[in-house]
Amino acid sequence: MSLFLSLVFIQLVIFGILIAFLRVILTRNISKATSQLNELSQDYSQKLEEAQKRLQEADKYYDSMLLKAKTEAEKTKMQILKEANDSQQMIVNESRKQSEEIIQKAQKSKDSLLEEVEQKILEGSVKKACEIIQGILPSVITKDMHQVWVEELSKHALEELDRLNISKEIREAQITSAYELSSQQKTALEKKITGKLGREIHFVNETDPSLIAGIKITIGSVVIDGSLKFKIKEVARHA
Repeated sequence: MSLFLSLVFIQLVIFGILIAFLRVILTRNISKATSQLNELSQDYSQKLEEAQKRLQEADKYYDSMLLKAKTEAEKTKMQILKEANDSQQMIVNESRKQSEEIIQKAQKSKDSLLEEVEQKILEGSVKKACEIIQGILPSVITKDMHQVWVEELSKHALEELDRLNISKEIREAQITSAYELSSQQKTALEKKITGKLGREIHFVNETDPSLIAGIKITIGSVVIDGSLKFKIKEVARHA
């Protein structure tokens, strides 16, 4: 009986030791597990905080990029509108310029046409007036006028000849007369012209009855017209 009790006691002691040992082990394991859980929890909290922080940063970056994109889009829109407006204004200006050029050309054409018509009317009027005068005035009168005007032109009109811009390369003069000039008249005119120009000149004499009376002297681009036809033309031009 005492042996049985001893065995029971020993078993109880062993059981108690086992329980204590298991308790120690469980306590350690639980502490370790709790510590690991705490570490996991802290790590999770830290990662969650980092994730939230990154999410906030991502939201800020997204908002920033969205604002930037809107700003850029608005700038692009304004630039496109400005370019479109500039292009439209340029087209309007170009159209206005072309219209003004067309109007100016039309006005020039009109003026040129009017001038041409007026010139033709003037020439026609002068020609008709000369024909009428030639038909009305006796040749005796026109010859007398011719002689007087040739003498006046020889004495007075040629006085300023040396002051005119006549190139020294020009060595020919054309004398056109309503009536044939006498040898004395030719000599006087040629001597006067040669003396004023200061060089030898070749003279070409022609007769043109349409001048009615008087003579016309042509030296290069210089024309000295002392004919009745020219006087009629001047009167018609200033009428």
